[in-house]
Amino acid sequence: MVGVLPGGAAFSAAWAFRQLPLRGVEQVVAAALLVVSGAFAALSLFVFPSAGAFTAG
Repeated sequence: MVGVLPGGAAFSAAWAFRQLPLRGVEQVVAAALLVVSGAFAALSLFVFPSAGAFTAG
């Protein structure tokens, strides 16, 4: 969503948080979804370059 919506990551997260309850998702689940997806995104910024550096030697 960050690349599709103007305004960057903060606007995109706020928009997604508002849209999920409109589609029947509870607010607690929507918040947990955004937290977990953000954590996975941050983790991937560490894991993939580390794996590439390890593989390259």
